[in-house]
Amino acid sequence: MKFFSFLCCQLLASLLVSARPEFQSKIPNGANIKDDQGNPAPGVGHIQNSGGGNRNEFGLHFQAAGYEWTQDLCQKDSDGDKLTNGQELGDPNCVWKEGETPTFDKGLTHPGIKTGDRTAPSVDTCKDYTALTGVKQKTMVFPAYTIPNEHTTYAKSVLKWDISASARMVRIDVVNKNPSEVHHMILYQCATAPSQPIGSVATDGNMNCFDISFAWAVGGKDFCFPPNVGIDMGKFYVLEIHYDNPQKKSGLSDTSGFKIHYIEQSNAKYSSLTPAGTLLVGASLDFTIPAKMPYYQLKATQQIRLDSTHKIFASMVHGHKQAKKIWTTHARLGSDLACNTEYDFDLQEFEPKQDHIEIKNGDTITTKCVYNTGSLSTVVNGGDASDEEMCIVVFMYYPKSSKQSIQLVDSVQGTQETKKCELPGVTNPPTATPKFTLCTDADLLRGLKANPDAKADCMAYFKGKTDKKCPCWTKISSGSTAPLKCKRKASDQETLYDEWTSCQPGASSGNVASPALLMLAWIPCVSFFIF
Repeated sequence: MKFFSFLCCQLLASLLVSARPEFQSKIPNGANIKDDQGNPAPGVGHIQNSGGGNRNEFGLHFQAAGYEWTQDLCQKDSDGDKLTNGQELGDPNCVWKEGETPTFDKGLTHPGIKTGDRTAPSVDTCKDYTALTGVKQKTMVFPAYTIPNEHTTYAKSVLKWDISASARMVRIDVVNKNPSEVHHMILYQCATAPSQPIGSVATDGNMNCFDISFAWAVGGKDFCFPPNVGIDMGKFYVLEIHYDNPQKKSGLSDTSGFKIHYIEQSNAKYSSLTPAGTLLVGASLDFTIPAKMPYYQLKATQQIRLDSTHKIFASMVHGHKQAKKIWTTHARLGSDLACNTEYDFDLQEFEPKQDHIEIKNGDTITTKCVYNTGSLSTVVNGGDASDEEMCIVVFMYYPKSSKQSIQLVDSVQGTQETKKCELPGVTNPPTATPKFTLCTDADLLRGLKANPDAKADCMAYFKGKTDKKCPCWTKISSGSTAPLKCKRKASDQETLYDEWTSCQPGASSGNVASPALLMLAWIPCVSFFIF
């Protein structure tokens, strides 16, 4: 029975909608986009992943552009997440032409879905920046390094801060000499001198530097510290750069990195700067993640060790390639200090806070990290290599505490849960328009298998509540023309399966089955998931 039901569901899906491969080829990475839950989205321009039916905002803009990848379409922000369509689809410089290899094929996001949990920084920290008198500048960049003609390279270089006088950084600018290949950069401060020579570049091995000073990814901006706040410079640093070179270009020399704006101790302004610090919290590196685990959560609960009361002005979550979600929750505030439910190793950067968050010595926080090792056959150990894993969150705060900056604790395995970021002082934007907008949409059933969290709602949907939930259902079952679009109440933006209001004809670009065939297909499909 279940096998027959499965075949019926697949038949129904093929009857209802189909993606348009010819449209996929007209946008960069059109066949490689996933939705905000990590599901393939071949119908990028449509509300439903599989294509067909009503278009999302990107689809409407794509239609208005004559189904061509134009400069205007590339530079638009269709879903309102402060990332251009080009940035989301791997063409940040809007240079892609049909048939070419896009600039990037890593760190891609959906141009028609805004979730609110992974967007470009909404705070431009340098918008009203006024340079202090006597501020100096120094670059910390790679030595002339030939970018390998390989698809992906992670390279690290040891750098030395050779200014003898004490100095505090007040601004850090991005120096990107190869914007078509440099995908993200991380600057680590080292507690002791690394064993590798100064200026050397390596693509493997650990450098034992964990204290993240700054991070930037495609779409990120220069970073200015709050007025009258500066961070003390150390002696040794490691700069890591991720090169994404899908076109496998040869002979490219790179000297990318950062430009540091700093004040020396001899400057009268130095003493007026409140020293800032970085605080690393989360799990110590002595953990192991089993293989073949589509969902594995680490949980680290701790009390912050600080001098007294301090304020957080920026944060960054950090894991490696198997990490999917990372967040830190503050018990006293009852909200998240940092959160990313769509974590991507190739999109890491500091997130400035619009309102600085007060934290106190002894506050209890819990950091959780979710990993997916479903495709791996061996365990993943904790460590700083990219094929190992981390579970940390970095906070920039002031004034600097005398306590140790790295405060990692033992972790335990957590339980599976659905997470929505809840940051203090931030109103979560409305959730994206539900994918299941057609009563006749087989994605509703197929999505149930992929999203167990929706099971209770979906069962209620089918058990006697169809008239209340979707009046279109009765129209379809009585022989009305299909498909019909369910229009939700404008006031209801939080739940996928709340009450529905009027029915309206829905546009369809795919093949639509007759009402009688739909009814025959629905019966075994429903029984497959409920029983």
